[in-house]
Amino acid sequence: MRISAPIREDPIDLSSAVRDFLARHPKVEIDLNLETRIVDPIAEGYDVVVRVDEPNEASLFVDHRLAVFEYVVCAAPSYLEDHGEPETPEELRSHRLLHFSGDRSITSWRFLGPGGETQIPVSGPLCANSIEPVRMAAITGLGVAVLPSIAVAAAFTSGELKRILTNEKLPRRVLQVIYPPSRRLSAKVRLFTDFLIERFEGPQTLADS
Repeated sequence: MRISAPIREDPIDLSSAVRDFLARHPKVEIDLNLETRIVDPIAEGYDVVVRVDEPNEASLFVDHRLAVFEYVVCAAPSYLEDHGEPETPEELRSHRLLHFSGDRSITSWRFLGPGGETQIPVSGPLCANSIEPVRMAAITGLGVAVLPSIAVAAAFTSGELKRILTNEKLPRRVLQVIYPPSRRLSAKVRLFTDFLIERFEGPQTLADS
């Protein structure tokens, strides 16, 4: 079974999930590719694609949505002391922004606040396709970041990071298992999908504090 999945990011560790799946189903063989780009399951011969992205209602592929991730704006207290705390998305234009690009080239942050939708172009000292360097840069006080709430929950508790712009909402993203319709009746695909549902299904969000 050929699987495309994202490189490990809190809280999704597909490498660990695949290892545990193989321990449960030793007769299955898996070719796992960890990557950040969007792939075409049919053209590239994948049985299953696992990714975290905004839902695509127009997709022609079978789409199982397992978990919802809330994104939040945060910065280190030291950064906010030096640069001030923004009170509106527009004020972010004058701040140093730390950018997690995920699996796409995203050039702006989209806020869904009480005043409607606002898009802020992202410009700053760091853009990475992995959460960890952005999270650590924020903790170090290098700028403002937008990250999954569950990935920064411990830093909020310890006081290393502070959540800001709490009245503003960002688009949520969904952990999805995607495969071509032709794979619907495949026993191995059903087994793997059921395993991921068991492991990850449910809300993966952090309540407002």
